[in-house]
Amino acid sequence: MWNAATAAGAQAREGDVVSRLRRLDPSVEKGAAWELESADGTLIRASALLVACGRWWAIEGYPSPARQQNNGAMGPGMGAKAHFTGLAQRDAVEMYYFPGGYCGLAPIEKGLYNACCLVHRSLVRDGGASGFDDFASWLKNVARHPALEARLRGATQVSATISTAPLRPARRCADHDGTLLAGDAAGFLDPFTGDGISMALHSGRLAASVMAGAWSRMGVDTHLVACAYRRRLGTAVRRSYVVAGLLRALVRAPHTIQFSAAAALPWLGARLLRETRWRATA
Repeated sequence: MWNAATAAGAQAREGDVVSRLRRLDPSVEKGAAWELESADGTLIRASALLVACGRWWAIEGYPSPARQQNNGAMGPGMGAKAHFTGLAQRDAVEMYYFPGGYCGLAPIEKGLYNACCLVHRSLVRDGGASGFDDFASWLKNVARHPALEARLRGATQVSATISTAPLRPARRCADHDGTLLAGDAAGFLDPFTGDGISMALHSGRLAASVMAGAWSRMGVDTHLVACAYRRRLGTAVRRSYVVAGLLRALVRAPHTIQFSAAAALPWLGARLLRETRWRATA
């Protein structure tokens, strides 16, 4: 996508960090609505702005998650993953749920498996941080899931364990002060839905479509563009977050409830899958 953008004539500044944003008065600054300052002091002016910074970022002059130092913004989750060899191949992504989290096993390139989990921070706080480099042993201690333990038994970890925190699945604002937010910057959808990357791509395309439509009408009213984007993005993802939130409650539910939910998956799973997908907008 980066190469396609540059081939189409976009000016790209790879590796250049935006450190500060400043709102301008377009009527005074010849149509420029924003001034961006890079880490090396370079100033760039723009008539429209799309923020696609991921789920955890900070830019001076713009409200961002990493500057909201409170428990609500920080989130209760931690993600961790590692690659394994020696697992019998299965033509499916496997999901293992346990009170306080879940782990997914997915076949990747060269016959390897990616084991990726999201756990509530209380599991780590209560003694689950030891032996983190040995991911299978760490999962055994944290998840206490016999089927997952058996699946990883005999497998060999071939990568370092990678972790990330905080994680807080939730919708965020689609716009701020006339700017648009796309991807995880506009909301972090629960990884178990398997649709996060798809939604990031779709939201970026939607934002570009709304902006292009405004430019084709010989002018960009940033607030009207933001309003249109907010409405269309809400139509596309609102139900996905609602359904994912209901499913998230199962993650911390007692085993008996989880077993009952698992028994219903053969007839409910396809419906849940549809309900967490992106919806086309007009």
